[in-house]
Amino acid sequence: MKSILLKLAVLIAALGSFSYTLRAQIPDPVVYYDFEGDGGDTVVDKGINGNDGIVARPGQTTLGAEGAPGGSTPATGASFSDG
Repeated sequence: MKSILLKLAVLIAALGSFSYTLRAQIPDPVVYYDFEGDGGDTVVDKGINGNDGIVARPGQTTLGAEGAPGGSTPATGASFSDG
């Protein structure tokens, strides 16, 4: 019985040591758009990949607007109407 408990204790200690050495890697983002400081028909990728976006309806889209359209509350944080 003692040898089984000893083996179990060694196994638990060995498995516990892996939790300190393994680290999850978060991948880099593919694109990063913040829609601030952009204009015209292009949204600039602020990340490292240069994946700029093209606005399909630039006449109906306002880029670079400061702040939320209805104030800084979660209910009015963004307005995606009219296209």
